Amino acid sequence: MTTRICTRCGLEKDIEEFPLRNRFTSRRQSYCMTCRSEMGKEWYENNKDYQKANARKHSTEYREAIRAKTVAGHQVQVDVKFLQLKDQAGKTVKRYQYTAIDDAIRIRALQIYPEYTQQRAIQFMDYVVERFPFRISTIRTDWGHEFQARFHWHVEDQGMRHVYIKPQTPQLNGKVDRSHRTDQTEFYQLLTYTDDIDLNAKLKAWENFYNYDRPHLSLAGKTPYEV
Repeated sequence: MTTRICTRCGLEKDIEEFPLRNRFTSRRQSYCMTCRSEMGKEWYENNKDYQKANARKHSTEYREAIRAKTVAGHQVQVDVKFLQLKDQAGKTVKRYQYTAIDDAIRIRALQIYPEYTQQRAIQFMDYVVERFPFRISTIRTDWGHEFQARFHWHVEDQGMRHVYIKPQTPQLNGKVDRSHRTDQTEFYQLLTYTDDIDLNAKLKAWENFYNYDRPHLSLAGKTPYEV
């Protein structure tokens, strides 16, 4: 019987008690399997970041996030894009694009308003419910003043949940933020503003193109309505 002394516990043990270094070699570690188990426990106890990440994977929030990526309507991200357009006289025109995007299949609803208020946010939500071809379970927003009490209870009264992301964590609504960058590069940079009627007509055409015709890399080249 071949034996070896463990460099960690100092005990002499059978060579089979020492784990292989990897599956491609017959060479073995200098410590025994019992010590390897103890080393793993010590590492886990000393690594607080890993403990937090592991706990998150088993949390309700994590399971909800995973489900949101696969079930249409489970979570819809809503946010506002601030616009500064130039009219024909060169004067700056401020408008606000309200955006809703489904977390799973990326279908979007877009509306532009001249005000940045809860009443406009409520009007937009009515448009979203009418526009989306599925039942919405949860609306997720930041803590902007347009998403406060009146908006919150309007959403809840329609049978949907309204949840806020953590303060100063815009990445939790990352899909709507990235879609705003797409709007900027593929729509607004090519836009010539004349008036609000023309602007809303062009936005409607852009919304339809985004949902029905534009291929999405995140959807393997499909459009939202093809998923």
